[in-house]
Amino acid sequence: MNKINRQLLTIKENMWLCRIMSFLSSPLQSSFLICVIIWGIAFTMWPYGKDNVRLMVFCLGAVVSPLLIWCILRFTYLHHLSIASEKVKNYTRDKPNTSRKVIKLDEIIIKEIFFSVIVTLAIVLPIKHKKAFDLGQGYASPSFIVALIILIYCILGIMLFLSRGFQINFLVGKILLSEIDFNYSFTRGSGGYSLHTTNFYLRLLVWMCTIFILVTIFCLVFELLNVPVCFAYILCTCLIPTIIIYRVERVIHWRHDFNLASDMCLRINAVNQAATHG
Repeated sequence: MNKINRQLLTIKENMWLCRIMSFLSSPLQSSFLICVIIWGIAFTMWPYGKDNVRLMVFCLGAVVSPLLIWCILRFTYLHHLSIASEKVKNYTRDKPNTSRKVIKLDEIIIKEIFFSVIVTLAIVLPIKHKKAFDLGQGYASPSFIVALIILIYCILGIMLFLSRGFQINFLVGKILLSEIDFNYSFTRGSGGYSLHTTNFYLRLLVWMCTIFILVTIFCLVFELLNVPVCFAYILCTCLIPTIIIYRVERVIHWRHDFNLASDMCLRINAVNQAATHG
């Protein structure tokens, strides 16, 4: 703790260091810097590595990129810690909202769904050329229906796996910055939380049964309506219940983390008030 305090003091005393950390703490700016560095390394390595492109891509993607990200995070975490220490020290619950935009849960989840679907489709779409997804026998082919059900299970599993992390620290920071209110306006309008009392594995079983039934129905309806044979049509249709399920799970997850973050901020407020009155 003393070491961290000394480092924080050093940062506050050096304006140039504060500016560098502030610059790198922006995701857009730090990402641009990483891209420039990787491009420069690739340009330098190309004359020597053009005969073994796979090895060069592996080195840049599996070694250089993670190392650069780790270095930037290691360098900037003290900047965020310095800001957090000031916010925690001066935080009171009755502090009025600033001019910052107040965020809502649905806004975050919509962004999560958008990026999750893009990443997931990039992973699973190449397998549409597999024999199991051949629509030569129509949408009602038993082998195609089973393969599609398994694919939707995999898509939902990947989406839930990639978003499994806790968001408590993020929410605490947003509350301290007055970008989230205590009056639950953050979660207002976000349905699905009533299922939080149900065991996760029981919910997962219900979701799997729901997907099995709906995918089967969609395939049969497409066959009866003589919908033009196209894998993208049936996949996008089957993704609708998957996205709804994902949204419900994310609402439950975010509401749980929001409750814990609110409790932490209430404790911070109590400590600060006790210190002020003491």
